[in-house]
Amino acid sequence: MGDQLPDWFSKPVIAIVLFLALIVNAILFSAGGTVSLYSGGYWFLKHGYIYLGVAIGIGFTTLWEEWLVFSFAKADQNANFLSEVMKTNLYTFLVLAFIGAACALPKRLSHPGFLLFN
Repeated sequence: MGDQLPDWFSKPVIAIVLFLALIVNAILFSAGGTVSLYSGGYWFLKHGYIYLGVAIGIGFTTLWEEWLVFSFAKADQNANFLSEVMKTNLYTFLVLAFIGAACALPKRLSHPGFLLFN
């Protein structure tokens, strides 16, 4: 098989898979935002849904940026920028998550139950 892609690996199949992943991503974020505070395992469910959604989102942006960088770097057709793009996306996510947590933490600590929205 080598460098050959399978026959089922075509542009319409890729488009359908990415579209379904986008729908799953939207469902996960929606489910993460609507988990009842009084349900068992509130934080486990909330974090599980959100982290899966973030993983899908990072996967989307990594593939899109890899394709974009590869299309601009036509000089070397064997170049693979996937690891660099993935590292950049993860670092960006961590920095933004840290900034968001730093902004929300004082508000959380001042509210009863440590929740921003009751």
